[in-house]
Amino acid sequence: MPAAVTDITESFTIFSSLPIPVLVTNHEGLTVWINEPFTLLSGYTLDDLYGKKPGKFLQGAFTDKETAQKISTAIRKQQAIEDEILNYTKDQKPYWVRLQIYPFYNEQNEITHYISFSHDITERREMERQLVMLQAKIAKVKIPQGWVTRCAWKNTLVSSDGSYRMIEEWFAHNSEARISHGISPEAAEEQREIWLNRKMQQNIASGSNAAELP
Repeated sequence: MPAAVTDITESFTIFSSLPIPVLVTNHEGLTVWINEPFTLLSGYTLDDLYGKKPGKFLQGAFTDKETAQKISTAIRKQQAIEDEILNYTKDQKPYWVRLQIYPFYNEQNEITHYISFSHDITERREMERQLVMLQAKIAKVKIPQGWVTRCAWKNTLVSSDGSYRMIEEWFAHNSEARISHGISPEAAEEQREIWLNRKMQQNIASGSNAAELP
């Protein structure tokens, strides 16, 4: 971030060209400027936020209060801070961002503004949530002896000898696993059909006999 700049508006041109959302507040934490990517992400315009504390609009029911307080404390102490927080759009749709907030100094080394960069990490957070849920569900499934569970991006059951088996394959063959997993009979059958079709295509490609399928 630039230090010792006479007028922050000199940096607005640079901020405007950035592909990531940027919000600028004055030294009291009141919004004075946002760029277009910020509006695209949050739904808020400058008219919505000007002269107001952004947290009152962006934070919602499931925003972690401890994280919000940590950010407020850093600004009060005139410190830079980086953290992840759950925000809400203007129509109350939740989204995750990695915030990077920096103080902005004038030539007298006085803080005049704070610059906030919001990196959208919603997709990453959702993937992490799904992996945690998957891990919890797998823990309830009876796994064949000698196998251990691992919550991996490939959704696999990993054996102690290093071999692996796709979870969908295990569900296709094991009704108890499907029941433990909470999959409806209709969804389980659809999943099995998808797996069988895939196996048939693999067998045809490899020259194996399709009749060998279970």
